[in-house]
Amino acid sequence: MRLHSRLIGPLVCGAAAVTLLVMVLVFNAEVREVALTTTVTLLGIVTSPFVLESTTVAIMLLAVLAYNRWKRDKDGEDWVYLVTHETDDPTVSPSITQRLKSTVLTEKPQPLSEIDAATSVLEGYLELGMPSQAFAELSKLPEKDADFIPLRIRIMGANLQTEEAVELLQQAAMTAPTVSPNLVHAAIENARWLLQHLQRRDLAARWLKEANQLHPVKLAADDPLHALMPEPA
Repeated sequence: MRLHSRLIGPLVCGAAAVTLLVMVLVFNAEVREVALTTTVTLLGIVTSPFVLESTTVAIMLLAVLAYNRWKRDKDGEDWVYLVTHETDDPTVSPSITQRLKSTVLTEKPQPLSEIDAATSVLEGYLELGMPSQAFAELSKLPEKDADFIPLRIRIMGANLQTEEAVELLQQAAMTAPTVSPNLVHAAIENARWLLQHLQRRDLAARWLKEANQLHPVKLAADDPLHALMPEPA
């Protein structure tokens, strides 16, 4: 067990003092007599009826405080973290974090992003085949942020707003080329979702065509979308 650096100095001084006292008691008879008389006197005072109880209580209290201090140094502080809703944007609903306000965390959590939470909720609606619910909460996504355009296209496509979604896809491909790979992925996911949930082979083929125009798409032979791939020119 490694000693704390703050304890090394006091321990060394204490050991030196005890060693010096023992040497004096061993080599000086008068000091031994004085020490014995003093010890007997102190024991008589401490063991007197009233002082004994007070001394015992004080010793027990100091023992409890010392144990509590040792326990806190070993286990760390007793502070905990509570989930709260803090935002300067009055349009952001606190409903996402409201249900977590009673949660107690012993370790410092990562900051909760309302946008990331809203994105997860929207993607969850799509996974569950609930496009209308996703569309109802589409306003939670930043309109001018290009990073969220692919998810917006997926939600619009799942709600059969095909022409508007395709127009947004083509416009984003020209104005925000950095998100082009995500746009291709969004188009393919639209095709997959429409085929799986609505069995709309025509719309799935349309989205595959849009994806292929942005970047050549290669699908595995056993992929359900493979049969809908446009023929190479």
